[in-house]
Amino acid sequence: MEVTRPSNDKIGGYVALLTGVLMVIMGILMIVLKQDSLEIILMIAGVFAILVGVLRIYDGYVINDKVLMCIGVIILIVGFVLLIAPNLVSDILMLLLAIGLILIGILSVMSGVADRGDGKAYILPVIVGAIFVIVGVYAALNLDDTADIVMIIIGILVLIAGALRILAGAKQAQIC
Repeated sequence: MEVTRPSNDKIGGYVALLTGVLMVIMGILMIVLKQDSLEIILMIAGVFAILVGVLRIYDGYVINDKVLMCIGVIILIVGFVLLIAPNLVSDILMLLLAIGLILIGILSVMSGVADRGDGKAYILPVIVGAIFVIVGVYAALNLDDTADIVMIIIGILVLIAGALRILAGAKQAQIC
């Protein structure tokens, strides 16, 4: 009796199916947990950074490279900050996002005003720029709400990507 193995395409389909299911679960968790999911992600990143930092320090020690050891120490410190204070890091990230929105808004308004010309095409960049500034100021004043909204949006995108991956994996694995 001859044993047949599934083709690589079929195995790839099952892998895509599995990763798609995991992405859907992650997306749902991001939507449900909101800012807490961001803090969990930051803490996991902190653990990985600590591991990478320790490995860099060790590698630097073995090959006597002080620069590599310093890089390892910096990564180690970043890892501990991510692990110990994910809420602070989350707030800093949301503040940077808010500042970015405000700057984009200001530049858009300036661009619209500079391009006044004869037509009324300058109005749209001014309006969009003003909206960006307003959203940026709101985001800066409400960092927790901003983190919730950002994680919901990312969660929806991850969920959709996961669902598409499930469909592609099922087709590739010839399930449907």
